[in-house]
Amino acid sequence: MAYNQWQTAYYAGYFERYNFDYEYGTIFNDQWQERFTQEFRLTSLSESKLQWMVGAFYDDVYDEWEYGSKIPNLTQTTAWEAINYYSCYYSAYYDAAPCPVPVTDITYWNNYRRTIKQTAVFGEINYNFTDKLIATVGARWFEFDKDEFQQYYVPYLVPPPGSYGLGEGLTESQGTDSDTIYKVGLQYDIDDNRMVYGLISEGFRLGGSNNPRVIASNPSVPEEYDPDKLTNYEIGLKSTWMEGRLTLNASLFLMEWEGIQINSRIGEKFWQRGTWNGETGETAGAEINGSFYITPNWMIEGSLFLADAEYTADTFRPCTGNDPDDCEPTLWIEDGQDMPGSPDTKLWAALEYTEPGAFGFGGDMWFRYDTSYQSETYDDLDSAATNDPVGLIPSWSTANFQVGWASESALTCTLFVRNVWNDNGINSLQASTFFYDFFGQPGDSWLRTLQRPRTISFNVTKRF
Repeated sequence: MAYNQWQTAYYAGYFERYNFDYEYGTIFNDQWQERFTQEFRLTSLSESKLQWMVGAFYDDVYDEWEYGSKIPNLTQTTAWEAINYYSCYYSAYYDAAPCPVPVTDITYWNNYRRTIKQTAVFGEINYNFTDKLIATVGARWFEFDKDEFQQYYVPYLVPPPGSYGLGEGLTESQGTDSDTIYKVGLQYDIDDNRMVYGLISEGFRLGGSNNPRVIASNPSVPEEYDPDKLTNYEIGLKSTWMEGRLTLNASLFLMEWEGIQINSRIGEKFWQRGTWNGETGETAGAEINGSFYITPNWMIEGSLFLADAEYTADTFRPCTGNDPDDCEPTLWIEDGQDMPGSPDTKLWAALEYTEPGAFGFGGDMWFRYDTSYQSETYDDLDSAATNDPVGLIPSWSTANFQVGWASESALTCTLFVRNVWNDNGINSLQASTFFYDFFGQPGDSWLRTLQRPRTISFNVTKRF
């Protein structure tokens, strides 16, 4: 029912077409994958200062899923008459619109198929300048071939509003991307328990295609967007101290993007979204994690993540309108704009007590308390670019407690208390403008995923 009410609001301009008379419906989601992966490596085994490795990799993956919703008596609802009216009206102009609409109980149907083939060759060389100083140089060449197919009907066999001219709600995309990425590292072993390192490495993210419906109304939006590239600079420490009681790892990093992929709203309507390649961005930060046994029974552990993620150049949004020669791109991201989904601070800490022998009952008993915190961050780029306070996910924290007993016979009993202090918070937001577009209610255009309230559970596990 909730899904169908969402559809009614989503396509409010076609209200009668999606007025399901509050009938209860079901959602189906069938997914499957076929994959073939092969990797070969040849590695040196000599005791020379120079060690090497070369390899080849091939991956062929096919994904497909069918997703949608059903109403058992769709043909008896107000929507069915409206569906036939609209489809028969548009059938005079588009072959994709059936008239009459074939009988079905499927209100929404989506079929997605994707094939990605990856071929790569790679190699790495390690050279021991001394027993303590080791240098690493590596490279990887790769090529991706991708083929995507998507078809969607609302309801089954009827293209969604505004897409009749696209051919039965069909989108297809093919493309090939290739590049070479590198890695350079230096490691120094202070002793058997401590080492420092420096690393420069590269990564990438596949390109893709935009929805033809968006391109049809905004020709300035590119049909295809390119991969973006990331260069990571990192120095760090990995260590153990006090005869292994203290473990401490720390790193400083700087990640720089080129041609960073931007996914954002293009026009004023909710469905006018697209992806294009922007300019540059970077994330600078530090991370530290470790654990410490205060006594053989008491242990504390935790991690701290600090980062500043921002765009480092002005980025313009493709212009809107059907005539690309008669519109101007607009400044969408300014130099220094915070990236969405990138909180400045993440903190996690835990305290655990273990009692061997379980106070005379046999087995082991433990008590554990942990807490986590995340600072505020924008939900998406639209909110960040416009500094919309409604799209800002507030900082949140939560804590958990557990007590457990593991017997000598492999029986484990655990009592969990999640969100001990019953904290309120928003873990995520989903923003859209369709409620505002149709009803003028911006406060209703956000779906909030709230923290689950205090939850108590008991778990019994027996291993055989």
